[in-house]
Amino acid sequence: LTVTDGSQQSNSAVTSVQVYYQPPTNQPPVAGFTFKCVVRADNVGADCSFDGTLTSDPDGWIASYVWSSPNRSSKTGLTISYPFPDGSTQTVTLVVTDNGGATNATSVTFVVR
Repeated sequence: LTVTDGSQQSNSAVTSVQVYYQPPTNQPPVAGFTFKCVVRADNVGADCSFDGTLTSDPDGWIASYVWSSPNRSSKTGLTISYPFPDGSTQTVTLVVTDNGGATNATSVTFVVR
């Protein structure tokens, strides 16, 4: 810092400042979804669609959506569908991962009618 007065007299001072930056802690996402089942024409089951748009992340974005159900292949994406037999009890789980690597999961269990 250099200051100069009206008489053109000046004086300078130097100081050091250390700045420490700690990045904020990544907040986990919140998994959420809706689903709808439509009975098949042959009445032997239903095709169920799942939509993960209720998912959110307070400090970033969702990097992946992974859906699973017992005896079914895992699927990825914002929306997916699974066929299920009539009268069966099913559980579907959504696991989301945010851009910082944090995860969250939610599940629903329902009976196909």
